[in-house]
Amino acid sequence: AKRIASTNRLIPLRKITVGPDDQYHGDIDPQGSFLVFTRKSDLIARLGWMNLATGETGDLLLPSSDSQDPVFNHFSENSKEAQSKKRQIAFIYFKRHARGEVCYTDLIQTDGKKLEPGVIQCLNEKNRPSL
Repeated sequence: AKRIASTNRLIPLRKITVGPDDQYHGDIDPQGSFLVFTRKSDLIARLGWMNLATGETGDLLLPSSDSQDPVFNHFSENSKEAQSKKRQIAFIYFKRHARGEVCYTDLIQTDGKKLEPGVIQCLNEKNRPSL
């Protein structure tokens, strides 16, 4: 019994999307620990996360937050940011504008299993970086 309990097991599959109309872009963090994705329910697209080690899932923002298309900031391997293993995502947020805004936030890992967003900042005409 001890040998069986100590063996590696596959995590059971869990459906994280509803149907064929909610196929959106997802991304895996630079450390390979978490997947962030868009899920749609009750006609609202929102961000979700999945811990790839445990299979645990959750909402990244409030369930009423209309947001989609998350992507992690994959820093170059030699940068100071990569060395600090900071997780940051950009996404489209429809909170203030029907056309959506590009917003970003740092992600904080809690309990070693879950992700929570930091302060959400959005790019607009006043703070858009020059190219």
